[in-house]
Amino acid sequence: MAEVLLERDPTVELTPAEYLGNLPHEGFTSEEQRQQVIEQIDAIGFPVNNFRSLSYEKNDKGRETILGSWDPGVENRGRFSVYELLNRQVPEKRIGTIAHESTHANSALVPENAHLYGGEAERAEAEKYIKDVAGQTLLTGKYLNSYQKHLAKQLDANKIDVTTFVEETQAIVSELAITNRAHLAQVETAQHDKLRKMYPNETPVNLISHKDKDGNVQVDGIDRQLITLIRGVSSYEDLETHVTGLKEQFYPSDSIEKVHQRQTNQR
Repeated sequence: MAEVLLERDPTVELTPAEYLGNLPHEGFTSEEQRQQVIEQIDAIGFPVNNFRSLSYEKNDKGRETILGSWDPGVENRGRFSVYELLNRQVPEKRIGTIAHESTHANSALVPENAHLYGGEAERAEAEKYIKDVAGQTLLTGKYLNSYQKHLAKQLDANKIDVTTFVEETQAIVSELAITNRAHLAQVETAQHDKLRKMYPNETPVNLISHKDKDGNVQVDGIDRQLITLIRGVSSYEDLETHVTGLKEQFYPSDSIEKVHQRQTNQR
C-alpha cells in the first residue's frame, strides 16, 4: 500500500481533504482517480477521522455487484474502498454509495463514535432511532429500497443478524436523504399508512423532516443525524442547500433538472 507522507507543522490541523490525501492508498489506476474519490468524500461532508486508508478494488469473483465498502474489522480497520463497478453507475448512485459508506464510517451503533453526535446520550438516541426505523420497515414490509428488501430476506433466512440489518438501514436512509428525498418521503407515507392499518395506536417513525400547518419545517427523522454530522450544516435550511449543492456539483445538467422538478413537487 503506497503511503503519502507530508512534512507539516503538527500544530496545524489538516482540512478533511488534506487528511484524506495523506492516507495510505492502493489499487487506484491514476492519481486523478484517487483525487476524484477524495473530492466526493470531502464534498459530502461527513467526519473523516475514522478513515485509515483508501483503496480501489476490482469486482472479481464473489464481489461482482459491490460498489463500495467500509471495513470496521481489525486487520483493515478504517479502510474505505470503492470498486470498479462504481464508475459505470449514474452520478446519483456514485454519490449515494460514497454517502452510504461514509455513514458506516460514522455509525451511531458504535459507542466510540459518541463524540461525533455530541455525547453518549445523543449517540444512544440516534441508535434507538435507527433501530425504530429498521423495526418499522420490517413490520410494514415497505422497504427503503431493493437492497434493504434483499437484506430483510437474508435476515429472515438467518444469513445476517439484526445488528447488520440495523447498521445497513442507517446507511441506506442516510444515502436516500442525500440523493433522493422524494423517494424517502414516499416510503415514509407507505410505511405510515400500513402501520395505521395494522396498529392504529402505534406512533409512526418519521424518516425525514416535515412542514407543519403553518409551513414551518419540523426537523425530524434521519435529518437530525445528518445536521449533526455534516460539516458546515447546522439547520434544515443548511441541509437543503448542501444537498442541492452536491447535485449541482456532481450531476449532469439533465439530472439536475429532474432534481429541481422533484423538489418543486414536494413543496
